[in-house]
Amino acid sequence: MPNDIPQHQHPSPQDTQRILITMRIAFVALITGQIVAALALLAFFWNRAPNPIPHLAPTITTTLIILFALITPLTFFIRMQIYKKHWKADRITPQGYLLANLIILTSQQAIFLIAVVAAALTQRYALSLIPAYLALFIQLTNYPTGKPLQPHTS
Repeated sequence: MPNDIPQHQHPSPQDTQRILITMRIAFVALITGQIVAALALLAFFWNRAPNPIPHLAPTITTTLIILFALITPLTFFIRMQIYKKHWKADRITPQGYLLANLIILTSQQAIFLIAVVAAALTQRYALSLIPAYLALFIQLTNYPTGKPLQPHTS
């Protein structure tokens, strides 16, 4: 492939910096977008007609926590595999870094938004938003620092 970097050649500092800036912009956009969407959904459904099926809230929440518990380690495993594939010389390529981290962020965003929709529909906000809080925590702890883009030191 023409974009592959040979084992002995490092990505240029400009490429690395550009990808890091792109990843940080994507991070802020994803977090901001999902919080705005959550607030809009919750505002729309707040104080609507009583929930006809309140007994489903614990079941939906449990299902979402199980989904979170399955998807989160899987996406970290996928990120690790992408890092392995894009390991060139002594660091991760910028393209691999971008792809791997977007997978983590978007999977957690999906869990977050599904949990917010479930909370809005069941009107059991404290319980149903637990998976959303967990997903947001994972996203925030994965702020793109760019460390994998730097040379690996033993």
